[in-house]
Amino acid sequence: MKSYVNAILGSFVPAFEKGIFEIRFSFKRLTVRTLVHDFISVAASIGFVILPAFLIGFIFLLLPQGRDTLLLVVENLSTFNIWPIFFLLLGIAAWSMVSEISVRYAIYISDNSGKNLSDDRVAWRKTVQKLLAAAFLLWPSFIVFVSMFWCMLSATYMDKVPRFLCFGICFILIYWLMSFLSNLYFRKSGKASAGVYLKTKLGERSLPDREQQYLRKLYGIYQDFIYALPKASSFQKGYKKELQHFSDHFTKSTRDFTEGFPQNPKVLIETRIVPAEFNLIEREKLLKGRGELYKWTYQIPASFYKGLHGQIKLFAGVSFMLFLLISFIPGWWPVFSWIGAPALICFAFACYTGIYAGLLYLDKSLLRKWKISVRLLLFIMLVICSYYNQDHPVRMTDHKTNQRESVVDHFNRWFVNYKANIDQQKDDGNQQKNILLFSFVQKVVRYVPGHIPVYSYPV
Repeated sequence: MKSYVNAILGSFVPAFEKGIFEIRFSFKRLTVRTLVHDFISVAASIGFVILPAFLIGFIFLLLPQGRDTLLLVVENLSTFNIWPIFFLLLGIAAWSMVSEISVRYAIYISDNSGKNLSDDRVAWRKTVQKLLAAAFLLWPSFIVFVSMFWCMLSATYMDKVPRFLCFGICFILIYWLMSFLSNLYFRKSGKASAGVYLKTKLGERSLPDREQQYLRKLYGIYQDFIYALPKASSFQKGYKKELQHFSDHFTKSTRDFTEGFPQNPKVLIETRIVPAEFNLIEREKLLKGRGELYKWTYQIPASFYKGLHGQIKLFAGVSFMLFLLISFIPGWWPVFSWIGAPALICFAFACYTGIYAGLLYLDKSLLRKWKISVRLLLFIMLVICSYYNQDHPVRMTDHKTNQRESVVDHFNRWFVNYKANIDQQKDDGNQQKNILLFSFVQKVVRYVPGHIPVYSYPV
């Protein structure tokens, strides 16, 4: 019975409760100022996801035109045209899934607070990451649900039964979609142990355990990983002697042992060992570096995050292909009337978010050694092409355009036609009134041959 209820309600209810618990826990350990500062710091890295999220809220809630497009979806449903609501659900699902992974990926790249902040602040930043990813996963469904409820209250021109029936079907479908997504991303399975995490169908917990371990460290996934040990010179007499004895294990050993010390399974336990895939750099500075720490600096290869990169490439590739498909659909095809404006808006924001996440992947992972980012290069190309692109007919000097009519002349001509139509309607109306009056007199007055008229009704 409990699993059946969870399938209906979705897993966002327990996820919401856990989020509230973690927020309260952080409020007890950190000041409000620190909480707000860290929240803004984390959210600043996902502006490319926040922007379309606020735009969709502005379009569907504040703009009458946006609400009218949702009303049109419901009206089509009342005439048994299910395609607009079907594509709207697909658009919401696509945008939700792309937003969730884009939020996580942007934070993985930018947040390296795990290296220099307290454990409580790192825990709060992890909570913010989870909350933002979950919020943007459910935001498209939520905003469409609220907008449709507003539309239902204002659609008084519809009969009550069709209105409540059609809007009710839409509410059920959108809620089912929210429940379906929450089950994919929040419902956990399996058994947890040291280095082994509970799994979900999608989301962070769907990745391999080793990837999750380093993603959760908040070190910045593409920044160099540093394994450090204190030098004996930082301690006083007795402590210095004991630590020097420990340091001799790698400072006075062979070069291979010294370099491979943090990656040696005979030295470190499984949960603390540096993965063998990490590449040691700056070998000559291991024992000669200044400061109070011995540092092993590793470069993390892109292949280490194979699961995460696979998801990014999948969503970015699908977004780009969908963008091309919609761009090259002939205008005379009836496809867009089937899809509907709300679904097109959701697909557009999904494509934008997915493509931008793909550009982040190119900049930060594949082409991170380039001196100029791909995003900046594309922006420069856009500016240059916009300046030199002079092939539009309006910009051609030898292009002859028709003489444009002034606004005053156009309005006067429109008013003449409008007045003529009104006069014609008046003439037609007078003729119709005469016909109706004659018919009324025939019904009211009953003629008797050879007698005066007898009125059937008072006149």
